[in-house]
Amino acid sequence: MRAYISIILFSLCFSTMAQQNPGRKNPDWGYKSKDKINQKDKLTAEQQATLHSKQMTLDLDLNKNQEQQIYGLILNKMVTQKKLLKNKQKRPSTQSEKYEMKLEFLEEQILIKKTMKSILSEKQYNQWVKISNKKRNSKKPHKKVGRRNKIRR
Repeated sequence: MRAYISIILFSLCFSTMAQQNPGRKNPDWGYKSKDKINQKDKLTAEQQATLHSKQMTLDLDLNKNQEQQIYGLILNKMVTQKKLLKNKQKRPSTQSEKYEMKLEFLEEQILIKKTMKSILSEKQYNQWVKISNKKRNSKKPHKKVGRRNKIRR
């Protein structure tokens, strides 16, 4: 009798361990797929600017003139970002390089904020600030890869 029970328990354990984990079928489970990571690289700067300006039109109820001005601003930003990514060093080596990069980034942000303030009405501008702050603060830190997913040798 003990032998039958041990065989049944062993077969149940083996069959449950042999089942494929349903969460692993989805490539986005636990990790971002390479397609999602490189999705921005696949779109051109014009396509990204169009999508971003259309989304802002929906969020802020922009008129055609405002939409065209914002499209130009975003297109300029996307083109400079693409150039920076192509010429990007792996990491700035000195403190002065880090300072210069941070200074350029902050100057660009100030310029964008000033132009948005001139393009948008006061109500639209306040709404844009809320949306941009919400997006900036909602970024979550990256999760560490679990040890169970690494192959041991």
